[in-house]
Amino acid sequence: MSSDCKRQQYHKMKRFITILIYCLSLLSLWLGISFAKAQTAIPNFHDIVLPHSRFSSLNEILGAVINWSLILAGALATIAIAVSGIMYITSGGDQTKAEAAKKNLAWAIIGLVLILLSLVIVNFIGNTLFR
Repeated sequence: MSSDCKRQQYHKMKRFITILIYCLSLLSLWLGISFAKAQTAIPNFHDIVLPHSRFSSLNEILGAVINWSLILAGALATIAIAVSGIMYITSGGDQTKAEAAKKNLAWAIIGLVLILLSLVIVNFIGNTLFR
């Protein structure tokens, strides 16, 4: 591996880590603001009643929308992992196709991990704010 290739990989990894730190900083800022708002008067979503609906409150609608969107995202990530595996199997020894498949697989796994983390975060926030 040449030094230019290593330098490129270093800069890509540095950029990825910088973006990850930026996103985590924004998430922690958002959570801090959310907890600060939790100290003030927030309307109770259990008190909002929706007539002529199979959902009894706005809280149930938000929960259903979030759950379905996470299920859809998880299904798409699983499909992306399967497609990446098929791409790798059918690469036929071509290094560029194999590398593209590995890169797609890595991003699909990262996406699946982020989906699972968002599920944990949403459940934590939901349990904290809407007890």
